[in-house]
Amino acid sequence: MSIQNEQPDAIVIGSGPSGICAARKLVEGGRAVLMLDAGDYCPITSTSGALADLRRRGEESWPLFLGHDLDAVRATEESSPKLRTPRLAKLREQYLRALQIESTDFVVAGAFALGGLSNFWGASASAYSPADLGGYPPIAECLVPQFDEIARRIGISGRDNDDLAEYHGPLPLDGDLPVPRIIELVLDRYERRRSRLRPRGFVMGRARNAVLASGKTPLRQGCTLDNLCLWGCPRGAIYSSAFDLAELAKFPNFRLEKNCRVKSLMRTHHSWTIEAEQEGRELSFRGGTVLLAAGTLSTTRLVLGLAAWHDRPVQVLTNPVFAAAFFLPSFVGTRLSERGFAMAQLQYVLEEPGAASDYAAGALYLADGLPASEFIGRLHLTRPAARAVTRAMMPAMVLATCYLSSDYSNNWMTLRRDGTLEIKGGFAPQASERARLLHRRLRSALRGLGLFAVPGETSLTTPGSDFRYAGTLPMGGVGTLATTTEGELAGARDLYVVDAACLPRVPAKPPTLTAMANAARIADGILRRA
Repeated sequence: MSIQNEQPDAIVIGSGPSGICAARKLVEGGRAVLMLDAGDYCPITSTSGALADLRRRGEESWPLFLGHDLDAVRATEESSPKLRTPRLAKLREQYLRALQIESTDFVVAGAFALGGLSNFWGASASAYSPADLGGYPPIAECLVPQFDEIARRIGISGRDNDDLAEYHGPLPLDGDLPVPRIIELVLDRYERRRSRLRPRGFVMGRARNAVLASGKTPLRQGCTLDNLCLWGCPRGAIYSSAFDLAELAKFPNFRLEKNCRVKSLMRTHHSWTIEAEQEGRELSFRGGTVLLAAGTLSTTRLVLGLAAWHDRPVQVLTNPVFAAAFFLPSFVGTRLSERGFAMAQLQYVLEEPGAASDYAAGALYLADGLPASEFIGRLHLTRPAARAVTRAMMPAMVLATCYLSSDYSNNWMTLRRDGTLEIKGGFAPQASERARLLHRRLRSALRGLGLFAVPGETSLTTPGSDFRYAGTLPMGGVGTLATTTEGELAGARDLYVVDAACLPRVPAKPPTLTAMANAARIADGILRRA
C-alpha cells in the first residue's frame, strides 16, 4: 500500500454539487483541500445539428441513441429515459458492480464520474423554505445567503414574477429561455383562469432550471435549443459540478485525485485515515477533517462500514413519483418543434389546505426531447401503425410528473457482512391513495387549460426512480447514524456529512440546490470553529 505523506486540512470525498460547494468554501477560506473522486470526466458524444436533424438522418444517429457498445439496449425497460442513454447506462453498471448493490423494487442510479449525477440531472433548481425544513428555522436563515451565492455562480434561468416565485425561493435569475408555442398557450390559459385554479390549490409558473440562456465562461456557453439535453450538453449550458473543478484547480491549496475510489474510513489518533484504490493501486490518505459528499448511497455505505452497522436496515428517503401524459388536440398532426430544450418547461404545485409542507409538485415537459422509441414501443399496435400514431401525437403531447414528499416513501438499505449493499423499496401505506387523489386533481386542473389526459392507468413508479436519495444520516436525528445540525456524524469527531444523506426530510421540491447550500453552510461552520 502506498501511504501519501501529504496531510491536508480537509479531505472531501466526492465531486458532486455538494462536495464542490463545501470544497470551494474551504479553499477560499485558505484551507488545504484534497478531493477524492471515484470517476473521471464524463464524455459527451459529439453531434452536429439539433435532435430534429438527427432524427432525419436515420441510421447515422444510432450511436447517440444506443451507444457504440449498445449500452442503452441493456438498460431495463422500466427505468427512466435517463437510464437508457448510453452514457448513464454504462456508468450505472460500473457503479452497481463496484458498490455490490442488490436492489428489490428499487431503482438505483449512480455514476463514478466527476460531477456525479449532476451530469444527468433534470437541472430543476428551487430553494427549500423554512416550512420545508420543518423544525430547523436557524438552518433556513443561514441557507439564504448560500442560495444567492450558488445561484449567481451556476446560473439559473426562469422568471421571478410568476405565481411560483415564493415556491422557488428568492433566487437571482440569469435570464429566460424561449419556449415553444404549445407552452406559451398553456401558460396564457393559466393566467386567464388562475382566479379559479388557485383557490383549488393549483399553482403554475415557468420552470427554474440550472441552464444558461447566455454564456458565462469558456466551459459554459448558452443553450442553443438543440433538444439534446438528455444525451448531454457539449456547450456546458446545463450545470454540472464537474465544471467547477477548473476554477478550483487554480488554487494552490486544492488538489484532485480522480479515479480514486474510497473503500473505508478509520479514525487514528487525531486524524482520519482513508483507504482507497486508484487504477489498481492501494492508497492511504490522512486528513484532520473529512467531508462525505459521495452521494447518499455511497456516503452511507462508508458510514455503515465505519460503524460496523451490519445487517441492520437504515431508512432511505425518496420522493414517490408518478407520470402522466396529456395532449392538446389542436397540435395533433402538426410538426415537432425544430428547436427547444428538453428540461422542464413549466412547473406546478398542488397545495394541501392546512398542511403547508405536504404539497405535491411536478413539471411539464414536451415530448420532442425524447426519442420516438419511448412511445412506439409502448403502443400495442403494429410497428408501422405505432410509428404513424407517434408521429401524429408527439407534437401535441405534454408529459407531467408529480412528486410526493418523502413522508410517503418506505425504503431500506442494509450492509451485509459479505459487503453486499441491499436496498428494498416501498411506499407508506397511504401513498397509493394519495397519488390517485393527486392524479385526479392534476387531470382536472390541466383539463381546465385544454389538456386532455391520454387514456391508461397511472401509478407510482418504482421507488428510487426519482433519483432523490436522502435522509440516511439525518441532521438532528438520534443514534449512531445521526448528524448534528452542523453536519458532524454522531461520535465521529471531524467527520461531516455534506450531501443529501443529512437532509432530515425531502419535500416534493427538488433537493439539489438545498443540499448544495447546506454543504456550503457546513463548510462555513468548519472554518469558524477551527
